[in-house]
Amino acid sequence: MNRRILSALPVTGVLAGTALLGLATTAYPGGYRWSEHTISALFQPATPGGVANPARLLAVTGVLAAMSGIALLFHLTSNQAGSAFQKKAIRIGGISSTAFATLTVTLLHDLMVGLSLVCFVVALCAVLHMLYRERARVLFTLGVLFVAIELGTAVLYFGQVFLEWLPAGQKAALVLIGLWLLAVQHRSGVLGTSSR
Repeated sequence: MNRRILSALPVTGVLAGTALLGLATTAYPGGYRWSEHTISALFQPATPGGVANPARLLAVTGVLAAMSGIALLFHLTSNQAGSAFQKKAIRIGGISSTAFATLTVTLLHDLMVGLSLVCFVVALCAVLHMLYRERARVLFTLGVLFVAIELGTAVLYFGQVFLEWLPAGQKAALVLIGLWLLAVQHRSGVLGTSSR
């Protein structure tokens, strides 16, 4: 496949998924409030008030598109790894995390969030190790910061503390880590080759 097309597929998937999630917020009964609702509110069959949720199908399709793009992004990033261990940790951890994240739209939401988080942290630690070994200091430092934000939102969610910060923190972590992964994948300027 043409490298330019392959390089564009993750971004296309994430943008399409984001657009579908945006459309889902407009169809959410009673209005979706970005500062008050988590993304998972869009997956529920009904609102907390018991009104049927017509936004659900758009939201589920959006998550499927976005997670497909991110899975491909992990696959492409793993091709740049300097060792077989890093390559496998990034690929298996990253793709597994997106598979579990896709399943958060089911009734097993909390379990899938936990499994996705564990796999995600494994993949991100391998990416951070790769960047550290390459001496890519700026990307490494940003990655540590963004992973800390992601872990902070996990503490809010699983600890059920400061829940008023969760919706904004969740969305910020997703955007920051997504942009960071894109920067990591394109850091060498040549898709699929190591920058070492």
